[in-house]
Amino acid sequence: MVLAAMISSCGQQTNNATEKKSKQEVKAVSEYLDSSRWGKALAKDVEVSDFDAFKSEGNIEVVFKQTDVCVVKTVGHEKSLALYEVDVKEVDGKRQLEVRLKDGAEEKYDNIPTITLLLGAPILKEVVVANGDVELKGSIVQNEDLAMYIRDEGDVIIKDIEVGSLKMVLDGKGDVTIKKAKCDGDADLLINDEGDIEGKVRCKNAKLQTNGSGTIDLNLKCKELTAICNGRGDIELKGECMVIKKKESAFGSVDSRKMIADKVILSEK
Repeated sequence: MVLAAMISSCGQQTNNATEKKSKQEVKAVSEYLDSSRWGKALAKDVEVSDFDAFKSEGNIEVVFKQTDVCVVKTVGHEKSLALYEVDVKEVDGKRQLEVRLKDGAEEKYDNIPTITLLLGAPILKEVVVANGDVELKGSIVQNEDLAMYIRDEGDVIIKDIEVGSLKMVLDGKGDVTIKKAKCDGDADLLINDEGDIEGKVRCKNAKLQTNGSGTIDLNLKCKELTAICNGRGDIELKGECMVIKKKESAFGSVDSRKMIADKVILSEK
């Protein structure tokens, strides 16, 4: 009887998950209109091996949600979806899902429409995105570290994550919104261009650095914070911290007046 109850419960969870994915899929498809040039708007299931990281290159919007099993769906126009290839590769100890345009596609076609990538996996260790948007949807809870590398003009929305440590490198003009992040370890946020990072982070120790003209605006709670402005960017802080180490350039600033801290150390410019 206990076994039967467990099977019934698992079946119910599976059905609920399928129903939620179907609603998400329907919503994604509804954002596309059939095109005389690019064909019908549709969603396609993609069969791949398990992955714990993803890399997307091209005009792709990625929506990731933590799931019990790995799921990949592509959404868009029939002819534009056919221009992309999807596979999984071993990269630095991670199984990385890669989505990119096929060789020669950009030379053969102009103004290729955006596609949407709906992803699900139990664990997410790394995200690499070039010129596309990413949304980490729902709540993501894992012991593993998470690293995110955003290039060109990609924007990122993180709703609610709980991870080992968090690393974010922004190498373009995109914006990152972290609605809620909790790290058992450290948080390392770096801007190398004109992008912006804002949000709420709780972690052990934090390092924030701007090397361009971007802005970091955080509600932060940690033990020790290192904040460095090497360019024209600004770092604006509020929250709580035991020790703040600040280094400002001639044109950038670290504003910690709204942060409660036991000790503030200002390095020479």
